[in-house]
Amino acid sequence: MVDHRNKILLISTIGWGLVQATQFVFPPMLPNIMEDLSITVFQAGVAMTILNIAYAIGMYPGGKFSDQLTRVTLIILGISMTIFGLIFIGSLPIYSAFLLGVIILGFGRSTFSIPTRTRIAELFGERKGRALGILFIGTELGGLIGSGLALVVVYLVVSWQWAFIPLIMGLLITGISYHKTSQENYLIKSVSLDIKDTVKRIWNSKGLLGLIISYGLLWVATLSVLTFLPLYLQEAKGFSPELATVVFAFLFIIGMITKPIAGEISDRIERPKVALGGLLLSIGAMIWLVIAPSPTYIGLAVVAFSIGYKAQPPVIESLLVDMMEDEYRGGDLGAAKTIATGIGALGPAYIGFVVERAGYDIAFLGLVGFLSASALIVAYMTFTNKLKR
Repeated sequence: MVDHRNKILLISTIGWGLVQATQFVFPPMLPNIMEDLSITVFQAGVAMTILNIAYAIGMYPGGKFSDQLTRVTLIILGISMTIFGLIFIGSLPIYSAFLLGVIILGFGRSTFSIPTRTRIAELFGERKGRALGILFIGTELGGLIGSGLALVVVYLVVSWQWAFIPLIMGLLITGISYHKTSQENYLIKSVSLDIKDTVKRIWNSKGLLGLIISYGLLWVATLSVLTFLPLYLQEAKGFSPELATVVFAFLFIIGMITKPIAGEISDRIERPKVALGGLLLSIGAMIWLVIAPSPTYIGLAVVAFSIGYKAQPPVIESLLVDMMEDEYRGGDLGAAKTIATGIGALGPAYIGFVVERAGYDIAFLGLVGFLSASALIVAYMTFTNKLKR
C-alpha cells in the first residue's frame, strides 16, 4: 500500500515532468518556430530568456504565498496558469503574442515549482535529499516528453502548436489527481510578500548568498544548453534535426539516473563536496563538447555534462533548505530560486548574442567561464566552512 507522502511524491513528479515539458518542447522546435514567426536566433533567445525570467520572478511569490496560504492552493493555481499559457501561445502564432504567452507560462511553472519542492521537503524530513532527487526526475521526464513531442512534430511535418495538446491533457489529469490526493485545505486570504525581511535573512547569511550566486552561474550554462543544444548540433556540428533531438534527449535519460543517486549520496556525505565534483565534471564535458571531432565523442560529452549538472539541483537545493529557518522556508527558497534562475535566464540571450557575432563554438566555450566561477565559489565556501546554518 502506497502511503500518503509517496502518493504526493509520485503525482508531484509526474506534474513537474509535464510542467517542465512546457519548456523543453521549445528548443527542438526552434527552427520551425523561427520560420513560422519570421524571427532571428537572437529574437528566439530573447523569448526563451523572457520565459525563464518570468519563471524566476514567480518563484518568490509562489513560495511566500504558499507559506501564508497552503501549498495545494498554489500548486493547483500553477497548473491552471501553465495550461492557460499553452492555450494562449497556441492560439495566436505571432511574435508579440508568443512573448506574452511565455510570460504566462513562466509564472505558471514557478507558481507550481516552489510549493511542490517545499511540500516534499516537509513530508520527507531528513530524507529530503533522496525525495527531492526523485521529484527532480520530473525534469528528465519533462525533457523526454518535450523532446519526444517535438520529434513527432518534426517527423510528421505538422504545425508546432500540435505538441501542446498532450501537455494540456496531461496537466488537467495531474491537477485533478493532486486535488483528490492532497490532505491540505484550500485557503484564500490577503497575503504579503514581505520582501525586506527575506532579503535581510539572505544578505546576512554570506554562505547562503554565495551559494545562490554560484547556483545562478551554473544556471547560465544550464539554460543555455537546454535552449540551444539542438540548434548548436545542427548548425555547428552538422547533425540532422532528428539526430540532434535524440542527443538532446540523452541529457534527460542520464538525469533520471543521476539525480536520485546524487540526492542519496548527499544525504550520507557532505553536500558541498558532491556539488563541487559535479561542477568540475561539467567544466571538462563542456570543453570536450566544443572540440569533439565526431558524433560519437559529442554524444559522450553530452552524457558527461548531463551527469555533472544533473547532480546539482537535489544537492544544492537540499543544502539551501538546510540553511533556512523552517517557518520562512517556502518564501526563502522561492527568493533563492528567483535570484539564481534570474541570473541563469540571461544564458539564452547571451548565446543568441554571441552566436550572431562569433559563432556557436565560441558561445558554448564561453559557458566554461560561468561554470568555473560557480565551482570556485562553492570550493571557497566549502573549505572555509561558510555553508552552515
